[in-house]
Amino acid sequence: MDEAVREAKLAEEVDPLSAEATGAVGMMLFFGRKYDEALPQLQKALALAPGGAQEHNGLARVYAAKGQFPEAIREVQEARRLSGDAPPFVGASAWMHAAAGDVAKAREILAGLQGMEKTGQIYVAPQSFGYIYAALGDKDRAFQFLDESVRRRDPQILWAPVDPVLDGLRDDPRFLSLVRRIGIPQ
Repeated sequence: MDEAVREAKLAEEVDPLSAEATGAVGMMLFFGRKYDEALPQLQKALALAPGGAQEHNGLARVYAAKGQFPEAIREVQEARRLSGDAPPFVGASAWMHAAAGDVAKAREILAGLQGMEKTGQIYVAPQSFGYIYAALGDKDRAFQFLDESVRRRDPQILWAPVDPVLDGLRDDPRFLSLVRRIGIPQ
């Protein structure tokens, strides 16, 4: 992960006014579990792109990882608002509510996503459902959807090996199998 941070910082040096490059540094620090370093980096990215849903979502992820759930939910709600309730941000709000202990709200959001997908109103990447079920503690359903993401070659599944959201799955032998199938050298 240190190499990824170095590369992201190089991109930021080349274009210091790029919210994407600045945010990438923050997210690499997040994936490296350096939350106290990631937070100001993502705040800087947000200052560069105040209307950026992705920047708000990145902050939400860091706050959630730090156990600061009111801040996490505030930021993910802003990401949802700015994105017009794009499914990835709606899914993120569900797993954040689950992680915060508000299982009823997480299940309500999950049911809404599932209903809209079932009727063809939206597409939700299987990995989003996998993250929600992981946060709800339903490992079997989480792996079902994460496995489907691998089968579909969903690009977002590439982050699974390092994403802190899935830390609750890492001790399960299915996780190592999942990582191997993703095809990223460890």
